[in-house]
Amino acid sequence: MSSKGYAESEAVNPEDEAAPIRRSDLEAAVTGLTCDLPVKAIMKDGVWHIVRAGRKVKASCNVARLESDPKITPLVPDQEFVREIATQLSEPGKLLPLVVGSCAEGPFRVSVAYWVGEGKLVKVETLVDLRRKMDRWTGEKSAPEIVLSAKQKAEREAKKSVAAMVARSAELQRAGLDA
Repeated sequence: MSSKGYAESEAVNPEDEAAPIRRSDLEAAVTGLTCDLPVKAIMKDGVWHIVRAGRKVKASCNVARLESDPKITPLVPDQEFVREIATQLSEPGKLLPLVVGSCAEGPFRVSVAYWVGEGKLVKVETLVDLRRKMDRWTGEKSAPEIVLSAKQKAEREAKKSVAAMVARSAELQRAGLDA
């Protein structure tokens, strides 16, 4: 019975697709948390000491450091403190060119990002892509109506993706019960 459960599944090599975010991208982002921001990070012995809103977190991408101390939190995008940092750093009214719309339902979460530049919207697929756009950004603020439009579009796309995930999950559950 168990061999039949996997007969229709094909192996997929995850290296075939570009990862949207890599360990080095996360560490580069944390490196940018300097003293002139509301969130600060200092690296000591392979562990990031991150301070935000008076709260401290020790985080690392290093497996050996994570295994050596249970108080060290993995530095991964889905950690609550990472989301809190992103929220704290995105101040409303700044009209920055990066616009993110998110949706969550149960275990399903999707965020869609757009870069608003030169009067057009460009979807941001990876952190490498975002860093390229940031490197070319002149610091010019985006028009409020374009930022609002981008935010609404990103949120619609995120909701659509989550709805598809929920529907697919329900379909697979029904198929599993019928089998």
